[in-house]
Amino acid sequence: MAEHLILALDDSAGSDAAVDWVISRSDTHDLDLELTIVKETVRLPHGERMVLSSTPFEELLHRVAGRILASRPLLTARLVVREGHPARALIAASERAALLVLGSDRPGALVGLVNGTVPLQVASRARCPVVVVPRDRAGGSGRVVCGWTDDGTGDAALEFAAREARASGESLHLVHAWRVPLLAESGVTAIGAAELALDEVAAAAASALEEAARGVRAAHPGLEVTTEVASGSAAHAIVDAGRDASLVVVGSHGRSALGGLLLGSVSHDVLLALPAPVAVVPAPEPITVLPEIVDEDL
Repeated sequence: MAEHLILALDDSAGSDAAVDWVISRSDTHDLDLELTIVKETVRLPHGERMVLSSTPFEELLHRVAGRILASRPLLTARLVVREGHPARALIAASERAALLVLGSDRPGALVGLVNGTVPLQVASRARCPVVVVPRDRAGGSGRVVCGWTDDGTGDAALEFAAREARASGESLHLVHAWRVPLLAESGVTAIGAAELALDEVAAAAASALEEAARGVRAAHPGLEVTTEVASGSAAHAIVDAGRDASLVVVGSHGRSALGGLLLGSVSHDVLLALPAPVAVVPAPEPITVLPEIVDEDL
């Protein structure tokens, strides 16, 4: 089945990079492609709404469609102009997409369509994985980097990253970070306890990551999987490992309010750094069954 990919556009250089990324993806994935642009509602000082002409938005969509067709003649796309708040419109669109792709105008600063907090809002609430592509992305080193955690957000990201690596014929590099535990003791005894605790935490982190890697190797035979355990900031470790990656994958709880930035500090910081195209994968929403609902009601 073709992957329903929505490519969100604006007139920035970052958007051009996102187009290139999608064109490259069409070489390894069967795409059901939709090009979309959001025509934001303009409010006048006295509260009136200005209705913008759709013409320039439609022209941009047609230009991009022509560019894609010239590069990949067999790749066609539907063109959709949406109206409203950019983040809300794209979050709604993600309900029926397998992947949502946006561009960032320059590394470390999200502008253009992804001006300000829009990509953070979209990534935190989208129902599908979201890829943010930096303007001056390099070709990548031929590996996918995945930041793995054992807090419930790592499994979906790990499976997405494994599928991406297999589809592109690249290797998968897993990064897991641990932090120094806090101890209440003081003095010489605390130093010895801290050394013991550090060894135990580091060993536990390495063991957990290796177990996750074994699961990926079993599920995806032939996929080259390497691991890296780091101490300290998980975001720093992922960004460092991802500077030469073709794709960086992180997980998200995906439960923040639209205006919030509650992706999780790791996903948030990796998105701001944008060492490479970054995919944010939402964790599956838990299914809650109310106590009063019995089997025959289901």
